[in-house]
Amino acid sequence: MEVEWLSAGFMQKGDKNMLIDVRNLVKIYSSGIIRQKQVIAVDNISFNISKGELVSLLGESGSGKTTVARIILRLTAPTSGQILFKGIDIFSLRGKELKKYRASVQAIFQDPYSAFNPFYKIDRALKVTAKKFLPDADPDEVAIKALQAVRLNPDEVLGRYPHQLSGGQLQRVLIAKALIPKPELLIADEPISMVDMSLRIDIVNLLRELVDNYNMSVLMITHEANIAFYASDRVLIMYKGKIVEMGSADELLRNPLHPYTNVLIEAVPRASRDIERKLLKKSIELELSSRVEEFVETRGCKFYPRCPFAMDICKKQEPQLIQVKPGHFVSCWLYK
Repeated sequence: MEVEWLSAGFMQKGDKNMLIDVRNLVKIYSSGIIRQKQVIAVDNISFNISKGELVSLLGESGSGKTTVARIILRLTAPTSGQILFKGIDIFSLRGKELKKYRASVQAIFQDPYSAFNPFYKIDRALKVTAKKFLPDADPDEVAIKALQAVRLNPDEVLGRYPHQLSGGQLQRVLIAKALIPKPELLIADEPISMVDMSLRIDIVNLLRELVDNYNMSVLMITHEANIAFYASDRVLIMYKGKIVEMGSADELLRNPLHPYTNVLIEAVPRASRDIERKLLKKSIELELSSRVEEFVETRGCKFYPRCPFAMDICKKQEPQLIQVKPGHFVSCWLYK
């Protein structure tokens, strides 16, 4: 996918310098009027993303994935912790530096239908973005080249209203819009959840191409393990605000260590499945009904109520994320 106007915004791939460094990130929400109840959405997590890397944040709904994305985008402030962009704390940025950061880190969200004003044609969203970030360029030309970059025919898109396009086409338009500022990091929050099944793989392949053909990074947030392991360089497994395992996609798929990672992989449809993982899933279902009643959220492992391998220490003390082999980290007392 050779597009000249994009190549000027990305360095040549090969330089694997760190782009985003998340350190001890915590986000706590308070709920209730009379009795304040604290909900820990993100619980002391750390990870990084390098230039030219696609990283997936994988976990079920409510695990805190979107909260992490909103904090990186500076849409939500953290309770504590740091996010460094090229070594600089993003919450220290002001004025022109903040504007540059917002151009460098773009996002697409899961509902492409709600991202457009139904009373305006698609052209307007692209041209407004072009005028904002590329004031010296011809907005019509920018819009055309942006659509071509995501393999859309401008003649079939420009001049139309959002309801005249499919969900897959709208999601591609959103990606095109996000590419106009020439970002270094694209955050894709559940980018295929509202796209037709037949078009999902095309969207994921497009994200993969942006990483492979340019020195661009992508953080993809998803609850679908098959998509995460198919497209990613690395996968971060998140459960109830914690990262419980992370490593290369190949390594985690071949050698999943945390019981929760095994559950996610078990959910991926395959022609043949490992008998041990079938037994694990059944065991988890049985343990959940008997143990969840007695479990109170303390300092213990959050997966304790669902884990068939749970020990006394799991209930009392939270395991730390440790490196079991280069690049492969897990938070589980089974590996202490």
